[in-house]
Amino acid sequence: ALQHKKEGTISFTEGERALAFLNNPNNAPWLQKDPRMCITLRTWLPLLNKKPAVIFTYRHPLEVAMSLKKREHNFNLQR
Repeated sequence: ALQHKKEGTISFTEGERALAFLNNPNNAPWLQKDPRMCITLRTWLPLLNKKPAVIFTYRHPLEVAMSLKKREHNFNLQR
């Protein structure tokens, strides 16, 4: 994806807005809590002006399923 951005072969409109915010020193410190971010973090890190402090939390999938079952009445743990 980064190579395509450099070549100008893909649109990066929303990403540009996000990077402008994240790289603006007036917005520091900032926090993002998104468990999926760990999947794309390697892509974002080279685009940041400063290295962020990163805390990764892990929750066992069965704990997530049990929490969803408790919260969502129609949630089924069976496959």
